[in-house]
Amino acid sequence: MMTRFRCFSHSNRWHLMARTAPLMFLMMFAALQPALGQQRFVTVLGTGEVKTKSDMAHIHVGVVTHAPSAAEAVEQNNEAMRTLIATLKEQGLKENEIQTSNFTVLPQYRHRPEKPEEPTLTGYQVTNSVRITVRELESLGKILDKVVAEGANQVHSIQLGVREPEPHQDEARRKAIANARHRAEILAEASDTKLGKILRIQEATSLPPQPLMATGARMFAAESAVPIEAGEQSIVAQIQVTFELGD
Repeated sequence: MMTRFRCFSHSNRWHLMARTAPLMFLMMFAALQPALGQQRFVTVLGTGEVKTKSDMAHIHVGVVTHAPSAAEAVEQNNEAMRTLIATLKEQGLKENEIQTSNFTVLPQYRHRPEKPEEPTLTGYQVTNSVRITVRELESLGKILDKVVAEGANQVHSIQLGVREPEPHQDEARRKAIANARHRAEILAEASDTKLGKILRIQEATSLPPQPLMATGARMFAAESAVPIEAGEQSIVAQIQVTFELGD
C-alpha cells in the first residue's frame, strides 16, 4: 500500500491564504453584523436659557474734527481727545478700560455739477474714537453726559453685558442637558423603547448678548444724566446629546 503525501511549498501556502482570506472576512462580517445592528440610539439638541440683569457696558466715544489741512485737523482732534480721555479718567475709568478703536484721516471733496469729474479738495476730516468699559452700569448715564459736554461728538455702539457670565453659562448648560433628556424621553416613549445611557455630548453654541445701538452725540445732549435701562441679558446654551436606546 502506498501512501501519498502532498507537499506544499511556501508560495503555495501563501496562495491558499490569499484565496481564503476574503471568505474568512465575509464570515466574520456576517457574524458581527447582527451585533452592530442591535445598537440603537437617538440624538437630540437641548437648549437652556438663563436671564440675568445687565451690570456693565461697552461703548465707543470719540471726536470728529474738520480743517482745511490734514495737520490742522489732526491737531484739533488731538487736543479734543486729550480732554476726552482726561474726562473719562476723572469719571473713574482706568487705563485698561480705555482703548483706541478707530483713527482715520479722510480728504473732503466738493463735486461741482458742471465738472463732476474734477472734484475740489475742501479740507480734511479726522476721526478718533475709543472703546470704553463701564463696570458700574449706574454711572454710565453720567459718564456719557459728561463726555458729550466736554466735546465728544461721536457716541455709538452701546453693548450691555454681564461682568461674570460664567456661572450663568454653566446654569444654561445644565438646563440644556435636562432639556435634551426630556426630548429624548419623549422620542423613546413614542417609539416604544427605553432611554439608556448617554453615549456622546457635544456643546453646539452659546449665543452672545445683543448690543443696544445708539449713534450721534445729539442723542445724549441733555441737562440731566442720560437715562440707561439695564434690561436683561439672555444667555443661551445648546448641547447635542446622543442616548442609547434599549428594548
